Amino acid sequence: MNILFVNYGDYTTNSLNHIGGFANALCASGHACVVAVPHGDDTLAHVRDPLFVAATFDELLARPNLFPDGRTANVVHAWTPREVVRKFVLGYQRAALPFTLKGGHPPARVIIHLEDNEEFLIETFSGRTQDELRKSDPATLEAQLNDGLAHPLRHRAFLQVADAATVIVESLAEFVPAGVPHHRLFPGVDFSLYHAQEPNPALRRELGLRDEEKVIVFTGSNTFANEPEMRELYLAVALLNREGPPTRLVRTGFNTPSFLAGIADDVRRHVLDLGFVAKDRLPRLLALADVLVQPGRAGPFNDYRLPSKLPEFLASGRPVVLPPANIAALMKDGREAIFLPTGTPSDIAETCRRLFATPDQGAKVGRKGAAFARRHFDLEANSRELAAFYTKTLARQPANDWAAIADPTASEITLFAKQLNQTWRQNGSDVPANDLAARLELLTALARQLEQGIEHAARPRIAAVAAERDAAISPGSTSRTSSPCWPPPGRMRTGSSRPANLPRTMPKTSPRTLPGTGSGANRPRSCCERPATRSRPMKTHFSARMPSGIKPPPFAPPTRLRPRPPPTGLPRSRPYSARGRKRSPGCRERSPGRPPPRCAPCAA
Repeated sequence: MNILFVNYGDYTTNSLNHIGGFANALCASGHACVVAVPHGDDTLAHVRDPLFVAATFDELLARPNLFPDGRTANVVHAWTPREVVRKFVLGYQRAALPFTLKGGHPPARVIIHLEDNEEFLIETFSGRTQDELRKSDPATLEAQLNDGLAHPLRHRAFLQVADAATVIVESLAEFVPAGVPHHRLFPGVDFSLYHAQEPNPALRRELGLRDEEKVIVFTGSNTFANEPEMRELYLAVALLNREGPPTRLVRTGFNTPSFLAGIADDVRRHVLDLGFVAKDRLPRLLALADVLVQPGRAGPFNDYRLPSKLPEFLASGRPVVLPPANIAALMKDGREAIFLPTGTPSDIAETCRRLFATPDQGAKVGRKGAAFARRHFDLEANSRELAAFYTKTLARQPANDWAAIADPTASEITLFAKQLNQTWRQNGSDVPANDLAARLELLTALARQLEQGIEHAARPRIAAVAAERDAAISPGSTSRTSSPCWPPPGRMRTGSSRPANLPRTMPKTSPRTLPGTGSGANRPRSCCERPATRSRPMKTHFSARMPSGIKPPPFAPPTRLRPRPPPTGLPRSRPYSARGRKRSPGCRERSPGRPPPRCAPCAA
């Protein structure tokens, strides 16, 4: 069986602790596994003895048949439905189609793994509710989210078209759509590496830990989602040092700058931050701990996840303190672990102080916790169950025809719409009304976002076309009508009334009125005047003046306006042009042959 694991990050992410273990175990049992990451292929050095083929997304899209037998994947196990994973899975299925058609075998079955409440994560990251995010246009979502998170709508459509799903805790099954088979997949622990062992005094001295200091160990990075819980752990350590006994927090992993900036110096001085530490060093650090603390409280975040460090905490044989959430549903308080009632800093400090004072009880809880880890986090047993689930998925009919995404513009929305149509045609009234209504509502919201995306993408082109149109209508040179001298005095703009004392056409002017010009047609004119022309017939548009429903007459002869006689009492030499327009102030007549003078506004 060719199995492709698709991770959302590089080989240092916490999820690779689970993926790497499963891939190695499946390879040891005879299957071929490829683990794909979006970037950071150089981080493979942090994986202990990898048996799988490591590849980046780009390499697999270029060579979908990267498996040892030269064929494509039979199963694509997408680790979370986040955008970076969803986009790659669609691209891989499209790139693998020519190979599957040529080889005569069906496209890969897609299985999606859920390990977090993705809706809570995007709400926390963006600061907006699910309803607000689902109604937002694509441009807004692109500005507020990133590909490392799930899309508010498209991750649900991605789950709808999946052939199956795996969940890390059973509570996540409520996010699996109806009709999609799921399997609870606990992570596996390498018990040859993580087991009960005595603390190393040399390591304790190397780290600078005093003999009287109690030690709390936390292995893991902080993110935007768990920063509040990590801050409560830091404050709990400060309370222990204030009220006793002296305690040091030893932690590993990455920190965000915003988190470190929010921790006061008097709190940070009780923390030994080792940064990123290789996996093979973690068991010895866990053995130094008097207590292992997983901070937090029950709620929409912790109820739907299993922190990757918890199986290792339990396997180490040290007493574990955790909130009554996720895996705690299979435990009993005070037997396999100690539950935090509220998860506040004072609650964490008091629980740790009680375990510090009763080391025998802590040792007993640690032994029970290690036995719990061996029952539930056996890597070989969980890998066998996963391989059996793959076989059952391959034996069923595929949920979708992945050949439909051969078109580069097709996506999981196309598959979802085809699936909904096929379900309705085959089952009809047997489909539950609530399920059908939920699917139609999701499809409607997806269609609306696609419309908004098309509109947003077309805006630059619409603006460019409008700019070209405006440039064609209004050339770069200044038009005469934009001149401050136009229209000249005596000529009103369109829509205004014409001075009643001005004729539309002036009679011919005698040479005595305009010396040397004859009729005045060739004389020099000012910059604000038009050349004198004969009056033209005015076309009458009857259709614009006729009442509604009445057709205009079949022939409407043009009318010629009769020139009005000049006003009486005016001198023969008057300040009017040949067409009856009053000249602009400052314009004077010049002798023939010279350029017309420019008035002050036009010259400016």
